[in-house]
Amino acid sequence: MEQIPWYSEAVLSGNGHLHRAGTLVQCVRKWVLLSEAERPAAQLKLTFDLDGRRRLDGDQIAELATRPGFEKA
Repeated sequence: MEQIPWYSEAVLSGNGHLHRAGTLVQCVRKWVLLSEAERPAAQLKLTFDLDGRRRLDGDQIAELATRPGFEKA
């Protein structure tokens, strides 16, 4: 993935539930707190293109959560 704009707006939702609206880093932190059952169904909607995508699924969000810049953001 390219350089990640951690403070851009994003929305985390899943199974018809809004989990978090805020910055990308806030949404990824919320995803980390979701249960193991909720994580795969979660979807992250971005206001910018990240590797040509504006929506990320559970596996892609998991990859973001393991990025070195995530803990520092």
